[in-house]
Amino acid sequence: MSSPALRNGLSRNSTILGLILTCLFIAVLNLGCFAERSFPFRPDRIKLLPPSDQPETTRQWLRRAHDALVHKLDDDDEELALLTEDMLDADGNPIDVMSHFDRDDKTLHSVFDNLGGLQHTAQVTGTTESVEEPAPAWDGFEDVWIPIDDGIQIQARLGLARDPLGNPKNANCIILLPGLLGDNMRLRSRDIASGLRDYGFHAISLELRGHGQTEAKYPELPYNFGVLETADLLVVDEWLRRKPYVKKTGIIGFSWSANSALLAPYEDGRPVDDPLVAPEIRTAMPPIDRTQRHFEAGAVALSPCLKFEEICDGLEEDHDYVVNPVYHSLQSTVNLRATRKGYPPMNGSLRALIAHEFSRSPLKYPNAVADGYTYLRLSPYKNEPFRSKLEHARVPVLIVHGSNDPLAYANEVAEFFSFTKNPNVAGVILNEGGHDGFAAYRRDYIYSIIVNFFNEERGPDAVEAKKSNGPKKSSTPPTSTGPSAMQPL
Repeated sequence: MSSPALRNGLSRNSTILGLILTCLFIAVLNLGCFAERSFPFRPDRIKLLPPSDQPETTRQWLRRAHDALVHKLDDDDEELALLTEDMLDADGNPIDVMSHFDRDDKTLHSVFDNLGGLQHTAQVTGTTESVEEPAPAWDGFEDVWIPIDDGIQIQARLGLARDPLGNPKNANCIILLPGLLGDNMRLRSRDIASGLRDYGFHAISLELRGHGQTEAKYPELPYNFGVLETADLLVVDEWLRRKPYVKKTGIIGFSWSANSALLAPYEDGRPVDDPLVAPEIRTAMPPIDRTQRHFEAGAVALSPCLKFEEICDGLEEDHDYVVNPVYHSLQSTVNLRATRKGYPPMNGSLRALIAHEFSRSPLKYPNAVADGYTYLRLSPYKNEPFRSKLEHARVPVLIVHGSNDPLAYANEVAEFFSFTKNPNVAGVILNEGGHDGFAAYRRDYIYSIIVNFFNEERGPDAVEAKKSNGPKKSSTPPTSTGPSAMQPL
């Protein structure tokens, strides 16, 4: 056994080392490397793909697009990137993604082991809000209110692509979602919306229930973390498509809202009596026209939190900023929300915040929170009810992830594709980019992917339309999922 003097010496040395590391970390922060930044499109560096003459699934389209755009990554990154089929072995099981990229998911939260990933994450994330005051105006955009349900509207920022005479073009409209409890104060939303509009798309950036100016107008309207808000997105789609200048809609989500971007095609295509959607949730949803197909231009999910419940579990204990800056920042967001809404102290617990928001919403019946988690669940969690939801997607879906994501680990994406067989749901894992920091990492690649994905002549929706010899027809979802729908995999 070591002597007390030796133990005390080791303790002092550990304390000194901790102070040195803390000072180094603060010095890095002070360099501005972790500040929110703007990453606008570079028009001359966006590459458009040639239209395909052959029918393609979204997975086939992604391989063709990636091969054409991979030169916009570094040489090492080109070789390491994994596309959908690359994530699985010959038996269809997920490969060890962390080993492929020479990563350790146990250290991705550390600035000393994952400086680049944390830096890219921070540079697309901000802390300011537009609740008290609206976000500064965006050139060429106007603020609009979209009716959702009786007595409920949500705020949005709409930019229309126009012809030389100033008239709105007949074009697809891309819906942008905020990150968790975010709003239109984010430079990321402005950059992408403006870039899409410049490339001939209409673009609309939403502030959901409990977000931004929607929260300011309806302070008593809670956020249900995607349970009711996903159905709201289908209402937004229908509102947009009633405009004479909107052809189809697409959707982009980031982080937590990337989950909503995945759930939206599920909500569009699911059976109306899906047992994974509790009757009380169905009743609380706004009216939706289920004879129509929504988001026909497709859905892009950047860094989805496919195992969000494990993140919730991780937030049950306190996290220090230096040790785990991402979890610490999430807990700060939770606590800020709780303080502003007058809730009891949350101590950084996202589960506690979700429970308080549900208690103020139409979803306040006894089992509401558990039913809400079941609705939101995209991957297996313990022995809770689960089924692969994206099998119901009737539109192209694309997931983009980074191997050094410090919040939602990339091996979860490979697992996701081991049970998601729908060929129109595709994914790519890049070597870097952190959590949704792809614009900070390689903006020319990610923006080129997005522009081509939603392009009606070059994206997967375009080749699908050719396959059917014309625009895709609306279809009514099936009415039953069978007796095994509630069984975990």
